[in-house]
Amino acid sequence: IDNEKIQPFAEPEPTTDSEKAAVKFKPQLLVTYGCYPYPAVQADGSVSAGLRGSGPADGECRGSSLGSQVYSRSDWYEDKWAIMYTWYLPKGCPTKYQRRHFWETAVVWIDDPALANSTILGVSLNYGWRSKEETPVAPRFLDGSSVKLNSY
Repeated sequence: IDNEKIQPFAEPEPTTDSEKAAVKFKPQLLVTYGCYPYPAVQADGSVSAGLRGSGPADGECRGSSLGSQVYSRSDWYEDKWAIMYTWYLPKGCPTKYQRRHFWETAVVWIDDPALANSTILGVSLNYGWRSKEETPVAPRFLDGSSVKLNSY
């Protein structure tokens, strides 16, 4: 369905250590160029049709009036807790070729979600055909317990 009609899910109240850590460490995504995040799927299973990969990369997708959505999953990996966050963009331009449907993804690595004072060990980013790791995360990329990301 039209990307402007997808109804985002409400953020549930976190109850488990995993859920609490996912909310606590949720990154801040700043969009300086290109599409803003939109929900990809709604409760009845309808999915976004996205936008054609033509026209201006930063046009036709300045954010949904219904709200945005960030998707998250987490688990242990090599003695570190990995929290993967992903944002859906109805159009993307990772290279000179635009395309319909694009995902921005970040993995925030922490020591232990059960600790009240758990800390960020690093962040891994995947955007388009590129990836980057930041370990440790430089202070200029942190805002409290949140990593600051830039989508361009």
